[in-house]
Amino acid sequence: MRTWVDETVGRLRALKPRRVLEIGCGTGLLLTRMARDCESYIGLDFSAEVLAQLKDYLSTRSDLQHVELRQGMAHELSSVHDDSVDLVILNSVVQYFPDVDYLLEVLEEVARVTKMSGHIFIGDVRNLTLLKAYHTSVQLYKAQDGVTGEELRRRIGQGERKEEELVLDAGLFEELGKHWAKLGRVERWVKGGAYDNELSRFRYDVVMKVGEKEVEGPVERWVNWQEGGEWREELKDALRQQPELSVGVRGIRDVRVTSSVEAVRLLQSEASDVADVQHLRAACAGISGEELDAVMKLARELGVEFCWGSFGTEGVYEGVFNPRWHEVEKKEKEEESPRAYYQRYGNAPGRSMEDGELGRTLRGYLVEKLPGYMVPSAIVVLDELPLTANGKVDRKALPAPDLSVSSAKYRGPRTPQEEILCDLFAEVLGVERIGLDDNFFELGGHSLLATRLVSRIRGVLGVEVAIRTLFEAPRVGELGPRLRESEERRPPLQGELRPERLPLSYAQQRLWFLDQLGGTSTEYNMPGGLRLRGALDKEALERAINTIVERHESLRTHFEEVEGEAMQAIEPALRLEVPEEDLRGLEEGGQREREKAALRQEGEQPFDLTRGPVLRVKLLKLGEQEHVLLRTMHHIVSDGWSEGVFNRELMVLYEAYREGRENPLKPLAVQYADFALWQRKWLEGGALDEGLKYWKEQLAGIPERLELPLDRSRPAVQTFAADICHVDLPAELTSGLKRVSRENQATLYMTLLAGFAVLMQRYSGQEDIVVGSPIANRQDERLEEMIGFFVNTLVMRVRMKPGMSFRELLVEVRQTALEAYRHQDVPFERLVEELAPQRSLNKTPVFQVMFALQNAPWGLQEMKGLEIEPTEIARKDLRVRFDLEVHAFEREGRIGLYWLYNRDLFDGWRIEQMAGHYTRLLEAIGHGD
Repeated sequence: MRTWVDETVGRLRALKPRRVLEIGCGTGLLLTRMARDCESYIGLDFSAEVLAQLKDYLSTRSDLQHVELRQGMAHELSSVHDDSVDLVILNSVVQYFPDVDYLLEVLEEVARVTKMSGHIFIGDVRNLTLLKAYHTSVQLYKAQDGVTGEELRRRIGQGERKEEELVLDAGLFEELGKHWAKLGRVERWVKGGAYDNELSRFRYDVVMKVGEKEVEGPVERWVNWQEGGEWREELKDALRQQPELSVGVRGIRDVRVTSSVEAVRLLQSEASDVADVQHLRAACAGISGEELDAVMKLARELGVEFCWGSFGTEGVYEGVFNPRWHEVEKKEKEEESPRAYYQRYGNAPGRSMEDGELGRTLRGYLVEKLPGYMVPSAIVVLDELPLTANGKVDRKALPAPDLSVSSAKYRGPRTPQEEILCDLFAEVLGVERIGLDDNFFELGGHSLLATRLVSRIRGVLGVEVAIRTLFEAPRVGELGPRLRESEERRPPLQGELRPERLPLSYAQQRLWFLDQLGGTSTEYNMPGGLRLRGALDKEALERAINTIVERHESLRTHFEEVEGEAMQAIEPALRLEVPEEDLRGLEEGGQREREKAALRQEGEQPFDLTRGPVLRVKLLKLGEQEHVLLRTMHHIVSDGWSEGVFNRELMVLYEAYREGRENPLKPLAVQYADFALWQRKWLEGGALDEGLKYWKEQLAGIPERLELPLDRSRPAVQTFAADICHVDLPAELTSGLKRVSRENQATLYMTLLAGFAVLMQRYSGQEDIVVGSPIANRQDERLEEMIGFFVNTLVMRVRMKPGMSFRELLVEVRQTALEAYRHQDVPFERLVEELAPQRSLNKTPVFQVMFALQNAPWGLQEMKGLEIEPTEIARKDLRVRFDLEVHAFEREGRIGLYWLYNRDLFDGWRIEQMAGHYTRLLEAIGHGD
């Protein structure tokens, strides 16, 4: 991001502006860097909120007091006088314009207010000639290896048709330079900079000079670009001999887009034999090209001017060293082209929405007039039908219609129950439509989403269905008949008249016991931080935090002991202050050290559970545009899922309060105390005995501990100091593991756990492997939006048999996991009491190794006006509750594995070796070995 900004600012400063108008100034990314060197600077933006934040920031800068902020749309420049500015900036703005017509309307006004010899800068323009390559790049990145070429073409076509931003051919600006009377020289610049992302690959900048008409003169010598770089020496020799010579380089291939362009070519070629994404990626790898930034750098090294010539359709450019610009005489009457002429140079972003509405209307009409089998499943709107040379419809050139989320033929629901189930499937999976034959797990479902779906079915249909049933019947057409087979009924979770004494939940009871035993231990503190970049509204932030406290009784709870029994005590009202520590006086290094120390202090400062509160917040001020929010909760009222709820509500409430709106969140239907009452009523009514019976049989005779090789003797008392090893699995391997999971009707978690059990067997020499695994345990949809301690721990016992294949093992693990899910209501604390294992001060009971696939939502992504990222805990401050914890995260098609280990037991090299062996095991599994 910094490189992108620096490059843009450098290009603008080279124009030496004194009086500037910036349209779409936003939070001041360019304004705050440019305005101090200008006599006047007008910032225009349509958002009053953004301008208010920027105004607050400008008030702290004595060198920016001359800046004038105005609210308005891009075309509303009537208050700006003719010929009054020498630079107009539209940076990263025009892609949000509705169409080419509006862009021309804005540019007419811009040309009016710009004086002679001034400039118009249009930055970050999306390149229409590379639009297909862009969408190909996006879909290639998202697709799994096994996606067919035909399916990939369909996705790319859909992406193009659904494009929501204005994308422009660079030729538009060349045409404007020819035909608009006030415009002179027009230069188009590809994005440079030492970065490679969407902001550089598929975008360009335009600089239009107001004044006399200028055109680039003929190039005196042409050099052909060559992969080996010989063209550089040829260019240097030519300029060495004739320093004033105008030299052009033809066919410069942009290395940043070569693979995407080649993928487009192969997908469009009839002769291509690309079968799937894996083969396509291989075919496009290693195609050479030129770093365009290096070409511009070469011109600077040679001390000559440079400009870009033609923008090719395949990411191929012409560059001219020592360009010759010549003024041309204006015609007595400049030929103005009609607006319609320029439409060819841009797309129509709003078209896809209009086409979709037309398709839905037309299909609705046909449903009323035709029998079902004659109604088309999809309607695609085209400007014209593609034709062959013989004038017939070119069927191969027709875009693939956007059918259902499944590739199977769509079958709609036949009964009200099936209709409701289809809607619930679609809701949980986040897709538009589900048919009777669409497979829940093939469409992205996993165990956590399965739990949500089961909760939705229970809440809407009033039917109890086991997660196991969903695995066995993952399609609506299969699940409907199975619902009648479910006999288990649980009482609904709802608010009831509360007793005078509110009991703790089973999970809370265990943490209360440990806290009383250890004397306010910090082991269950949950510290975390959020880095906030931008103009922060502290009042809105503090109000949002206190609204969350008011909303969730758990955050207003402390704990009391009455006649030897722990009780919840809920404060009717509680207001938290958000103290601020100002670190602006420190250098950047000192700020980072203080930030780490503050986060460490939060983790080390105990909570007094008998007094509360059980939530602390603090704000560190690093600068006017950078803060760190520290937030610490005790585990007795929170868990990983709860952090996501807190973050999500913080985002919604902060934005509402910052914009002057009221609390938009719906009141919670139940509170944590209601859950604790319900849990005891449900479990003590017989469900607990049934669950304990299963677990006692399942865990009978488990080994005392998992005998992993240690690098140091186990201390007499358990310690918690940790270190971490991080490994990322490539996208191809992740795709292979998912394929194996689908083929065996298992989830990704089950496959990873089976592989982990193999690893543990080989390291311990034991064939009876016992590991712990956390589960969100929010089986009622009302619990999904609540902050509280719900997470439970399941004990996964995997018994290895000599000669067993991995697929056979996966079947066993699948069976174990499904039975564990069925009995997940049994609190782990009660299970430990029932099993009564031999207690020890230096190890945890039942299991010593934890394995988890973390897929709980983090919640916070962005807040208006603020860039947000989580802070990291320093390695020396890491804590671990078991000998070893392995946490797997899936993000953007890749699996990240975090090996958190007790550094008083293991050396780093051993865990790195273990992680390497696990990766190789997974590679063998993913490749079907």
